[in-house]
Amino acid sequence: MKTTLLEVFIEPGCKACVSVMHSIRKVQSDLNIEVKVYRRDTEPDVFKKRNVVITPAIFINNVLMFYGEVTPVEIEKKLYQVNRI
Repeated sequence: MKTTLLEVFIEPGCKACVSVMHSIRKVQSDLNIEVKVYRRDTEPDVFKKRNVVITPAIFINNVLMFYGEVTPVEIEKKLYQVNRI
């Protein structure tokens, strides 16, 4: 799989964000992906620029792919779909 950028938007106190980060770390250890994590409390300008209102939010190669909780299997499936194009 080619190198892929996965961006995760989270905020403190968000239980779904914690779950998604576990899923992201699992996928990251299995595949060749770069992960960037943005926190609403420290990087609000990035949230505003990307129009992220709901967390967690996951972008793959600058395209919004998921809002809310997602499993490692769902993330991997989407990564393979994106990389086939």
